Amino acid sequence: MTAIEGAGVIAVILNLILIERRSLWNYAFGILASALYLFVFYQAKLYSGALLQLILIGLQIWGWYDWRNAREAESGEVPVDNMGNRARVLWLCGIVLGSLLWGSAVAVLTDASFPLADALLSGLSIATQALVSQRRVEGLLLWVVVNLGAIALFAAQGLYATMGLYFVLLGLSLHALRSWVRARHTSVIAVP
Repeated sequence: MTAIEGAGVIAVILNLILIERRSLWNYAFGILASALYLFVFYQAKLYSGALLQLILIGLQIWGWYDWRNAREAESGEVPVDNMGNRARVLWLCGIVLGSLLWGSAVAVLTDASFPLADALLSGLSIATQALVSQRRVEGLLLWVVVNLGAIALFAAQGLYATMGLYFVLLGLSLHALRSWVRARHTSVIAVP
């Protein structure tokens, strides 16, 4: 494990803990983690994962702004909600199609390791961050799926510290999902 990977591990853990608490400060650690993992994934020839970090930085800046504006005046809490069934189907189709197209291009144009798996995890991660930024519970459900896939991919790449991180993130994302589901059921605000 390099120092950059170790710092990335710590930043990601802090990011997810703060997401579970619906704290705006999650975005500072998320942006830091993405910047660090940009270098880790590039060095491991996981180019989709490296590009993903740039996209995640943009999504996190947007999420920080959105969460700040969505806070409830009295409690300061950030409300969460579920997506409708139609939106779920559209998001899933978009993730699969986009991941297949991107993974195929990366497989042909680069020397990437596991291009289709890397592209699928990257597509799922983009959707996860976008949905978390929109305060949708499904974003945390996708995060569980991403963590499971990432554990297998990083084990195959020999990125054992990052694989260990994703075991921790799996537990944290399950806990955060449970917390957001509870918050959703106590919230009176519905987001269309």
